[in-house]
Amino acid sequence: MKKGELAWDKLGKWILLLIFLILILIVVFKQKDQIMNAIKSLGIALRFGG
Repeated sequence: MKKGELAWDKLGKWILLLIFLILILIVVFKQKDQIMNAIKSLGIALRFGG
């Protein structure tokens, strides 16, 4: 394998990871209110023992 191919292989993995993280962030921001409610209800359940 050439140096260039190795660099592109690593770069490709980083680009895929970056795209994946951006997609997760978009989903999280769109569902922010629902996620916050879920976290609050989880916190209440844990605090009062379910």
